[in-house]
Amino acid sequence: MAGGIRGILSAATSADEPVIQCGEVVDVVLNKLHPFCLASVGPLIIGGIDVGYVKVKWMGAAAKMSRGDKAASWIPPLNRNISTYPVKGELVVCVKASNLSSQLNPKNSSFYWFDIVNTWGDINFNAIPNCSFGSKLGANRKGMNFAEKDIEQMQHYSGDLIIQGRFDSAIRLGNSQPIGLPLNKYSIGSKKGDPIMILTNGHDSTKGKSHIEDINKDDSTIMLTSKQKINLKPANKIASEGFSAMAGPTTPMVPIGAYLQKPQVIINSERLIFNATKDNVIIAAKKEVSVSTKKWKLNMSGLADILLETLKQLGMETHPTPCGPSGPPLNAAIYKKLKSSLEKMKQ
Repeated sequence: MAGGIRGILSAATSADEPVIQCGEVVDVVLNKLHPFCLASVGPLIIGGIDVGYVKVKWMGAAAKMSRGDKAASWIPPLNRNISTYPVKGELVVCVKASNLSSQLNPKNSSFYWFDIVNTWGDINFNAIPNCSFGSKLGANRKGMNFAEKDIEQMQHYSGDLIIQGRFDSAIRLGNSQPIGLPLNKYSIGSKKGDPIMILTNGHDSTKGKSHIEDINKDDSTIMLTSKQKINLKPANKIASEGFSAMAGPTTPMVPIGAYLQKPQVIINSERLIFNATKDNVIIAAKKEVSVSTKKWKLNMSGLADILLETLKQLGMETHPTPCGPSGPPLNAAIYKKLKSSLEKMKQ
C-alpha cells in the first residue's frame, strides 16, 4: 500500500499526458538505506517499501531541459514479481495505469516503469550519457557498484524462451534443434521439439558469436533433458564394467554419453557441494550407484557384496580350538576371487 501512495504523491499524471513515455534514469532505489526510502512521505510510508523505484527525466515532448535533474520524477515498477532494475543513464519505458486513488475517481492514474530500452543492443549496459540534457551526474552515471562487461547474447532457436542476465548467466527453456543453425551440442540423439532446460553461469564463448551452451566448457551448468544425448566428459572414469562377486554379477554401468532417448539431470562444475543442514543426504538408484575418484572407481553394490562375502567367509572358515583356529581364516580360492574383484575398482 505504501508504495502505491508514494506513487500517487510523486508521479501523479494529468489527463492530457500520453499513456506511454520514455525517460532517462538518474537514480535507482536498490535497498532500504536509500534516502528515498528513508524519507517520510505521509503516515503510511514504510522504509524499504519503495525498492525498485527509479528517478526518471522524461524524454521527447515531455522533457523539461531547463530544470536539469530537478525535473525528474520518482516512478514505481509496474511488476514486482520478476525484477530487473535499470542502471543510471539507461532509458526506461513508462506506462500510465490506475493507482490507489482510482478508488475515489476511476480516471486517476500514475506512471509505472515496465522495461529497459535496449538502445545499444547490449546485454550488459545500455546507457546513453545525459541524453535528457541538463544532468549534473557527470561521468560516473552508472554508479560505482556496476561493472561493465562484454557479454554476448544467447543464441536463440525457434520457439526457445531465454532469460539472460547482465553478467553472463542464463536459463534456456528450449527444445532440440538437430539441424538448426548454428549447430549445438545438446540436440544430439533427439528430434526437433524435444524439450530441454539449461541453466548456465559463466559461458565459454568466442567474442562476436552468440552463446551456445557447452556443458564441458561453461563454468557451471544444470541441464534437464528429455531425449537428448549429452556427451559429458567425466572428471574420472566411472565404474562402467560389471564383475562377478560371490553374490552374483553386478549390473554394468551405462556409459555417460550412451544414455539415449531417456530423461536425465546433469550438474557440472569444478566443485559440487551437497549440504543437508537438518537431515540426511540420500542417494537412491533403481539400478546402481557409481562413485569415482582419482584412485577408485567404485560400484557401490559390488563393493558391498565383496565386503559382505568377506565377512561371511571369515565366519565360516574359523573354528576355535584350545590350540587356536583349526585352519586358515579364509579359503584361498575364495579370498583370491574377492581380492581380485575389489582390485578391479582401483584404477
